[in-house]
Amino acid sequence: MSNPINKMFRKIKGIRNFYTKHWDEVWYFLKKGRWRKAYNLVWSQLWVRDIDGGKFDWLFKRFPALAPYPKELEIEITTKCYLRCVMCEHTYWKDEKYRHQDMTFEQFKKIIDQFPKLRYINVTGEGTGFLNKEFFKMLDYLNKKNVNTMFVESFDLFKEDFVEKIIDLNVERIEVSLDAASKAIYEKIRVGANFDRVITNLRALKKIKQEKKTPFPYIFFRLIAMKDNVGEIPRLLELVHELDVNLGKLTDVQVVGLLSFPEIDHLNISSIPPEIIEASNQLAKKYNINLIWSHTSNNCASIDYCAKWLQPYIMIDGSALLDCALLMSNNRIKLKEDALGNLYEEDFKQIWNKPRYRKTRASVNKKNGPVPYLCQSCRGYDTSSREKQYGVQDDMKNNDKGGN
Repeated sequence: MSNPINKMFRKIKGIRNFYTKHWDEVWYFLKKGRWRKAYNLVWSQLWVRDIDGGKFDWLFKRFPALAPYPKELEIEITTKCYLRCVMCEHTYWKDEKYRHQDMTFEQFKKIIDQFPKLRYINVTGEGTGFLNKEFFKMLDYLNKKNVNTMFVESFDLFKEDFVEKIIDLNVERIEVSLDAASKAIYEKIRVGANFDRVITNLRALKKIKQEKKTPFPYIFFRLIAMKDNVGEIPRLLELVHELDVNLGKLTDVQVVGLLSFPEIDHLNISSIPPEIIEASNQLAKKYNINLIWSHTSNNCASIDYCAKWLQPYIMIDGSALLDCALLMSNNRIKLKEDALGNLYEEDFKQIWNKPRYRKTRASVNKKNGPVPYLCQSCRGYDTSSREKQYGVQDDMKNNDKGGN
């Protein structure tokens, strides 16, 4: 089948997937008179690549100077976590002080207010959001500003009253980390979590959604593929189908490759066996699941294809990074030292317009140029080929005086 026909079918499938997954959500907000919420939800599905958007990435990769001031953001509000997941850099941090930090509501508000047209946010980070006592206050602030909001959660300790608050605050999306479909393997990977409790909490979520007659939150499942759990992928699809937390709708399940660093290299799998991929694809089709394979081999896509730089990542201390893929290198001190700026000390608009940030944005997708200095630690894209051929871009941090 020719490329133009393939592209046409992909677009038709994309439109159909959006309609089946999100039309009831848009209609839910419209009925409540929350037009801005409905608009931001649609905008996010078009623009935000993390939720199957990124429809205009091709334009900004080719013409980075056209990239608009960010309307999407990722922000780390806590580094507190009671789990010791075997693949997470948090488990291997040597400096204990990094494990016990919270962003205050005032710090959070100061950052959010620097993005006056913010439409989407991922409240994420190397921690468990609700361990920050001001988590729900932050979500309430975002709801009042009509921002399309998501966060990542294990659902291990996510009690029913938490679920009710989340629904009342119109959180659109939760990414549930579910790295196995069997108790033994799950608890071996997510040390400190209880598989049975997770499943009970997910069933409670479905029940409360039914009682409140709401499509929110939309649940997105994510498995990080490793040696211990690669055989669990088909079983996970069976479990997702059984749980049916999205009430019959098309459900996203992402299988993502391990973002490895030295302490966890022994967990890495070079590629997923083809028989598991085939079985999983068949189950996904059978159960109305949108199965997404994301850099599931050690051969990550080239940095030439990266568009994550359109979505800044703000660390717990206010440091601004290009995106979240720079994390999981287990080297946070270097990330803070190399950051593009700090939002507690200066407005992001100043940081965005600095020569260093402009030069970095212009260089990410430049196939015949050096790799941006900050991108060397990226865990989601391959930078090695360009580094070998063109080297690494000189960093401008020491002489970055500001914009023109």
